[in-house]
Amino acid sequence: MKKFSTLLAAVLLVSSLLAAPASAAGSSAPETPQGDGYILQLRPDAALPDGAALEACYAPQGLYTAQYPAQVLELLGTQAVEYFEPNYRVALQGRVSDPYYSQQWNLRALDAEQVWNAPVSASGIRVALIDSGLSLTHEDLQGVDILVEDGVNLLTGSHDLTDKTGHGTFIAGVLAAARNNGKGIAGMIDGITIVPLKCFGEEIDTSIAYIVAAIYKAVDHYHCGIINLSLGLQTDAKSLREAVAYADSKNVLLISSTGNTGTERLLYPAAYDCVIGVGSVGRDGQVSDFSERNKSVFITAPGEDILGLSMAGDREYKQGSGTSFAAPHVTALAAVARGYDPEITADKFRLLLAASAYPCSGSASEYGCGIVNAGRFVDYLTSGTPSAADFPDLDGHWARVEAERGLRRSLFHGVSDTAFAPDARMTRAMLVQLLYNLEGNPVTGAAGFSDVPKTAWYHDAVAWAVAHSLVTGTEDRRFLPDDAVTREQLAVILWRYARYKQADVSQSAPLDGFADAAAVSAYARTALEWAGAAGVIGGVSATQLDPQGAATRAQAATVFNRLLPILEGQTPQQAFAAAAAR
Repeated sequence: MKKFSTLLAAVLLVSSLLAAPASAAGSSAPETPQGDGYILQLRPDAALPDGAALEACYAPQGLYTAQYPAQVLELLGTQAVEYFEPNYRVALQGRVSDPYYSQQWNLRALDAEQVWNAPVSASGIRVALIDSGLSLTHEDLQGVDILVEDGVNLLTGSHDLTDKTGHGTFIAGVLAAARNNGKGIAGMIDGITIVPLKCFGEEIDTSIAYIVAAIYKAVDHYHCGIINLSLGLQTDAKSLREAVAYADSKNVLLISSTGNTGTERLLYPAAYDCVIGVGSVGRDGQVSDFSERNKSVFITAPGEDILGLSMAGDREYKQGSGTSFAAPHVTALAAVARGYDPEITADKFRLLLAASAYPCSGSASEYGCGIVNAGRFVDYLTSGTPSAADFPDLDGHWARVEAERGLRRSLFHGVSDTAFAPDARMTRAMLVQLLYNLEGNPVTGAAGFSDVPKTAWYHDAVAWAVAHSLVTGTEDRRFLPDDAVTREQLAVILWRYARYKQADVSQSAPLDGFADAAAVSAYARTALEWAGAAGVIGGVSATQLDPQGAATRAQAATVFNRLLPILEGQTPQQAFAAAAAR
């Protein structure tokens, strides 16, 4: 049993930053800078005036820093400045508690063995850690490929990576601690090249200029395809926004922590659309109390009581909690994706990440698209199954992720090689075929309907569904395979199927809250009351149920994805917790 050291530290908080960015035209520098002076961008055709006492932030992009208001005012008079803003302070997003666990529940919950055993090599994939440096002599970083060159330390312009806070060392351990070396812990991913860009000294916050410069350097100088940013600030700084947009334009995958105040407060860069914001869950699959709840949360990952490396000693370990420590789990999957497909786009990575996640029942502001499922992610990445990315009519569609989940489970198929038709009506034949696919296409007898010939693609599905009393035909022995399925018919058939699978269908919620509840047919009321209570089928709005409306393929995909956990007898959070407890 290892002896774990105790690290006493306060929660890492973001400084209050009130000043907004200012454009050069018609502006004057504030009397007192907020942060560490100012960050300026020169116009593309402007040269740095002789004698200007500025320091380069990232000269190739025309970015410089100034310490005093007079320096900014002098330059504004030359019309050389595109914009200026405070050189804000940026904070790390991890917090530490006393260590008391000796096992990595997070790796079991995410099924990390699937990552290790995947037919994928992440060898040579460069991952930038913009953080506080590394304890390079730690026993669990020996054998890990870490790039150390002049200029990696942005604070001093040197190659001194000494970690003064322990934050970067912890992140590196979660991501890539050496595995099968008989020491310490295992990281999420093997073989990557870590590019540490040290931007924090002895404090838990730093100037935004260092972060901005590090992003550009990671892309232009170190050629990193992935950047981990376990940090944040409250202000939407133009310099940071443009830096992450530049990285995104170069097809760099950007992953960031969302923050640790448990509020709706937005932090940047996680709040930028091109950045994957990662929130935190505990081993019970519930969102951590400290994890932010807002639109920046794209996905969640383990972030409580995570075992990692300590800077206190080369053989020391500790436990930490924070969205900072959730982010590298997603960063590891980005490396897996790039190892399998070096040209994978950020859009496709996001799609696979979202579709493979545990689709939690909580709000999107808490869970985003769910909890990371590394095992399923690897399956989806390597399966070769048609993807939503293959169907142009799913681009930008609200049900794109739901369609992807259906495609990956082979429940849904496109209506052609290039069309999914998400808004097309769901027919009776399509619906029974979905259920039949879910059952694994068992052997059946004859369908027995005049309009269901033996050569029809849906014949066996209809025969199976009728045999198990899931659907019926008309009195004159017709099935009407091309008829649209109404929303209430969809509820009835799924209710029957759930009973057939011996799932609990005892839940019931009154329909009185819907203005059109009277339009529900008597035979469908019980099924709709169950579907509403179980979260399988809701209203089309807060007041409209639309029971007689035709169900679309997109709606059907969504409903089926909601039904699957019920058939499995546990919620996604319970499935996650069970995996963590293995």
